[in-house]
Amino acid sequence: MNKFVTFIIFLVLSLFSSAGFSAQQKVIFGAYINDIYALDLKSGTAEVDIDIWTLSDSSQDWIQRLEIKNGLIEEKSAEVKKRINGKYYTSERLKVKLTQDYQLSKFPIDSQKISLYFQDASIERDNLIFEPDQNNSRCSSELSIHGWNVGKLEIYEKPRIYKTNFGDSTLADKSAQFSRMVVACPLERSGSGYFIKLFSTIFLAAFVAYLGFFVNPKDLDPRFGLGIGGIFAVMASNFVLTSMLPETGEVTFIEATLFASIGMIFVYLAESIFVLKLAGRNKIKQAERIDKYSAIGALGLYILSFIFIVWYFFY
Repeated sequence: MNKFVTFIIFLVLSLFSSAGFSAQQKVIFGAYINDIYALDLKSGTAEVDIDIWTLSDSSQDWIQRLEIKNGLIEEKSAEVKKRINGKYYTSERLKVKLTQDYQLSKFPIDSQKISLYFQDASIERDNLIFEPDQNNSRCSSELSIHGWNVGKLEIYEKPRIYKTNFGDSTLADKSAQFSRMVVACPLERSGSGYFIKLFSTIFLAAFVAYLGFFVNPKDLDPRFGLGIGGIFAVMASNFVLTSMLPETGEVTFIEATLFASIGMIFVYLAESIFVLKLAGRNKIKQAERIDKYSAIGALGLYILSFIFIVWYFFY
């Protein structure tokens, strides 16, 4: 009797294996981004209008099981369900508000990726794996974001490992691994207008202060007026940047340039105090000579500082 039962079990397992059944289900996942709007670097948010679809051998409604790990669904359309060549197809259109960390070190010559992370709510990767629909996934040809160039859509599967068993003591392995689909739209800054607008004030402030080196050492008001004016201009630029960027411990390219400009202005003010004392002792020639060499040194140091900043952030 035992041999007969064993034979039946073996026969059933063989039939399932030959029919193509597997412990791990494979689900094709695709995405089409219609629009990206309300992109906010300071708050780390963006809103995405996206169509998603799944295709599998199972009648399971995979879309309803999906979670967006870095966003909230604000609106969704009615699902479309059909059979295609014996497989189960489901699609849905979503409007998602996502949260992510933007890479701002090279701001304002930065590039970004608007990324969405889709993952099943509870089935682990051993039992479910998503496969990207590379042929049909893309960004809309009408997708346009002011100030950005839109790149080619990236879609790929990436294992997501959680270093916990979520309190389930029956699990031998104290970790869980899920199949995660990443849908990413690359963005790059378009044109140089944004760069010019932000940097022009900073460079102009440094230039105004630099002109003070050529003012007569005895002219107290013009010399210090140019330096103080440069500081106010730089502080105004810093105020604008603060309103655009999040509060982080990371120093950006433009902030490093701002600090270099502040440094040059303070060097100029310190030098002005020194030559003013010389002029008060009627050492005009010596003061003018120090102004001349200081102007050359300050300009050279400022240019070298900017070259180093560019090298540090881009090479």
